[in-house]
Amino acid sequence: MYTHYSGSFWAGDVGRIAICSSTAFFIALIASQRVVVELLGRGRLRLVDILRATRLRSQVIANALLILIQHNIVWHCESETGIELFEINWNEILHRLRYGRYLSISRELFGEEVNTNMVLLSEIFFTLSTGL
Repeated sequence: MYTHYSGSFWAGDVGRIAICSSTAFFIALIASQRVVVELLGRGRLRLVDILRATRLRSQVIANALLILIQHNIVWHCESETGIELFEINWNEILHRLRYGRYLSISRELFGEEVNTNMVLLSEIFFTLSTGL
């Protein structure tokens, strides 16, 4: 049985929290995608260059870079002159693209039970890493 707030379930605090958290997640996801596209197309970039290229607010870009760095998709480095740069980690992207193949091989070698456990573990790690 659902508790109704002001005549509608979504009008309550729970609904507002769900909408705000999902909106923040998707904004960070879209910003992350735009940052990755720019880094793929242009190579190493300074934060200022990323801000100019994406035309997003600095806080949104900072959050997107934080997520990408936490997932090891983007590297943060400094040049010899002390300039802060961001760079794509190609190996991590290729690893993520091959993940489906890894699951397929595990199913062939170890059976469906091990494959199911790997899928469940990956979902748990995704949930923990994204905070959802």
